[in-house]
Amino acid sequence: MVASLVVPAFLQFYVVPPQVAMASPDTVTYYFNAYGAEVWEDSPASMTDDNLDTYASTNNAGEFQLNNANNCSGTGLGPISKVELRAYGYGDGGDFIYLRPVFTAGDGTNHTWTPGTSPGWSPYYNITSDTNAPTSWNWSNVQELDVDVVYDGLAKPNPLYIAKVEIWVTYTPNVPPTVDEPTVTLSMTPQSQAWVNVTITDNNKLSDLSTVETVLFYDADGSYTDPGASPTPDTQTLAIMTWYASNDTFAIQSGSPSTWSIDNATCTHPALTEYTGDWKFSFQPGKVATETTGKWFARVNATDSASEVGSNHTTTGSDMQWYGEITVSTATVDFGTVDLGSAFATNNKTATVKNIANGNYNEEAKTDDGSGNGKWLGVTANVTLNTAGTPGSGEFSLAIDDTTTLASSVNMSTAYQAINSTGVQTGEAGYPSGDHGLWLALGAAGIEPTEYSGTIYFQIANG
Repeated sequence: MVASLVVPAFLQFYVVPPQVAMASPDTVTYYFNAYGAEVWEDSPASMTDDNLDTYASTNNAGEFQLNNANNCSGTGLGPISKVELRAYGYGDGGDFIYLRPVFTAGDGTNHTWTPGTSPGWSPYYNITSDTNAPTSWNWSNVQELDVDVVYDGLAKPNPLYIAKVEIWVTYTPNVPPTVDEPTVTLSMTPQSQAWVNVTITDNNKLSDLSTVETVLFYDADGSYTDPGASPTPDTQTLAIMTWYASNDTFAIQSGSPSTWSIDNATCTHPALTEYTGDWKFSFQPGKVATETTGKWFARVNATDSASEVGSNHTTTGSDMQWYGEITVSTATVDFGTVDLGSAFATNNKTATVKNIANGNYNEEAKTDDGSGNGKWLGVTANVTLNTAGTPGSGEFSLAIDDTTTLASSVNMSTAYQAINSTGVQTGEAGYPSGDHGLWLALGAAGIEPTEYSGTIYFQIANG
């Protein structure tokens, strides 16, 4: 049997990129409303008073007036594609003026106009790419723009009159960014890496964004409630993570002191030359971020150069797993010399122990000789643990509490047991701030006079 396989010599297909809605260009006009030390001979203020019926004038060839302010506030309206100048005035039909833009970097090009004998507007002069013009215009560049109005007469007795100089800006009207619903790690654990991912679109390209802010917060009722315009960071309930375009970094606010952190090495964002892309916030929740099931939500705000904000939020809450840690700062407790038959009240010491937990917890303790049996070891003999608190011959008992109150203590054994009523969520500083009480009782006989030692173990458990 002969089998054949036909392989096409040429395969062609097309991928259609995502379509981003683009706004149509628009224009806005400003005028120069102040002048400096260099002025025209007569009524220089009339060139900056926004009145087409009053004129500054001069008959001095080479005289110029520097108009050094305009009424643009600098507020962004959208990406700028063109900037032009024009003037309103008249002359004798033969004299001419230069409109010369003055940029932060220096003087621009001379643009020549010969006014007619009747009042009217000059043509628009495109200064977008003039000498010393900004490489990429923004609205602060427009606000900072000045102009020299230079009279270049032909030595005739007729003056030239100018009433106004305007700036004409062509731009693409700003459309707020759009933010898709973010996604959050479904089950987070304090001090372990977690993520918030979000897709953002800006019709002016992503380079138009100034910040992307994620508010990650605990909502006790289990449904999304907006945290407000300026929520307060809190180590237990709310962290604000922000990407800043100005220095291309990710930062976090979560109260103080705090063990929340954000990892700039694993946070990512797309190429800012694109129109749409994903921001990934990589972070570690703090130790006391509230334990819960399905009650952590995220809101993402994307703010652009015109201060327009796009926003979206999760609709399903994420979990925060239980976290606890215990620190024992006291390395050794020495009861010194203890009398046979002495009771708990006679022999008491303290140990410094701190618990940190993001939810209810139990602090537990046990004691033994290090090998799991119920003895403490002496130099020449051993002593046996009595777990009832009533030591007999050759026995000792040990009581412990998370306060220094004997009445609330528990008798220790070789198995872990709770030494406190159920603890509740702590702050970053932990609990308690005071000491744990330890009490020792001895049987009345059967204990050789020597030094005995054992180990007390602590642990923290989900309560």
